[in-house]
Order: sequence, then C-alpha cells, then structure tokens
Amino acid sequence: MKYFTTLLSKFIFVFLLLSSTDLLGTCVVSGPINVCENQIYTYSTPSNPGETYVWNVTGGGTVLGSGNSISVAWTNTGTGAVTLAVKNNLNVVICTFVLNVTIHGKPNPVITPSFLSGCGGRKDVKNDKEGCLVACDSTSIAYTTPFHAGSTYTWTVVGSANYSSSSNTLNVYWTGVGNGSIKVIETNVWGCSKETEICIEIVGKPKAAFYTLPGITVGVVNACLGQTIQFIDQSSPGFGSPINSWSWYFGDGENAFYNSPGN
Repeated sequence: MKYFTTLLSKFIFVFLLLSSTDLLGTCVVSGPINVCENQIYTYSTPSNPGETYVWNVTGGGTVLGSGNSISVAWTNTGTGAVTLAVKNNLNVVICTFVLNVTIHGKPNPVITPSFLSGCGGRKDVKNDKEGCLVACDSTSIAYTTPFHAGSTYTWTVVGSANYSSSSNTLNVYWTGVGNGSIKVIETNVWGCSKETEICIEIVGKPKAAFYTLPGITVGVVNACLGQTIQFIDQSSPGFGSPINSWSWYFGDGENAFYNSPGN
C-alpha cells in the first residue's frame, strides 16, 4: 500500500508538471529597444483571458499604466531593461521576458552667425544676457549649428528674408527691417530631436554722405597745393541702427576713423 501511495504521488507530480508545461504560453514583449531620454514609449504583450501582467523597468525608466500594454518614461541615458512576468488565474508565473533597451541622449543644437559683431552679431542688452542677434537689411548671413554624422536639420525662418538651407547651414538674405527669428530642429540617427530658436532684430543700414570745404564743383574739389580740405559727415543712420563708427579712406593713402576729418 505504501508503495502504491508513493507511486501515485509521483504520478500526480508528473501530471501537474506536464499540465503546467501545457499552460505555458508565448511570452513576448513588443516595443522599441533604442529610445531617447525624456520621452515616453509603449510596450505590450498579447492579452489572454485570466492572465495578469507584472511589469518592471530598470535603467532610469518609470512604468506608466498597467495591463498587457504600458508606457515607459525614460529619463536617463545608458542601458535599461523592460521585464514582464505573466501570471495565470491561479497566480502562477507562466512566463517571463526581458527586453534590453538603450537610452540615447538628445542632440544640443546651437545657432551661430557668420558675423560675430556688427550686422549679424549679438546685441548688447543690459537686462538680457543673451539678447537677440542683429542683422542688417540687404545683408547675407550664414547661420550654422555643429554638424553630427547621421543627424538631419530642419530650419525655420520668420521675418522678411530669402533663404536656403543645406544640412547644418542656413543662408539668409534679410530683405527688410523689423523682428524675426531662426529655429533649427536637429534629429539624430536614433530619432532623438531637440530644437533651439534665436530672435533676430533686422535693422537698416546707414547711408554714407559728406560734403567738403572748399566745396565740390562738378564732382571735383579744387584746392591749392598744401591746402587742407575739410570733409563734413552727413551720413544718416539706418532704421533702428545708430552710427557706431566712421572709416575714411583718401586717394593719397591717408585714412581717418572719426566723423569729420581734414586732409
């Protein structure tokens, strides 16, 4: 009788083991394995009646939601994993799955003009450390952001301008005064993107003009040898752009850098 009981116990154990094996279903997690920091992605597994789903995330992610489909907010760069345990209606784990994930950083575009001062440079604003970039009307300026292999760049220009772009470079010909802006969105090879935008103040160019003492006669100044000719500045500033400096260049090789020189 003892032998029969032992044999029966082994038979029941083998039967339960085979039955548990029969209950094992397909445990698969669908979702991206290359993701971007500070973005949310969806992961899911097929839904079956009576099953419950236990999700866990490592590597700086946070599980959002429950059931057979969840979202994960990835916050750190590096490596992580999405782990799933599926239980049947007896609360027995019937399968597990681990999906390894790489979290990639976002690019960091920075817009730089081809002119670092004057028409194209940064305006000195006392209450604004950055300020806006200044551009003169009827002026061509190239704006660039650092190039990264595999990245794509989408440029947007607001303001009176003609422009064209190629990869990480934007060429703008400003055609009128006023306010504008430039924005670029860089998307890297992993699909991670970031944008940056700068404001532009388009100002008018100054108009250079002068008269002389003695005066000009039919486009010519008649003077005696050794006589000093006075050049009187009559230049006018452009819209929103006061005159900052003067540069005079004379036919005898002399020059001057103030408003009304004599020569």
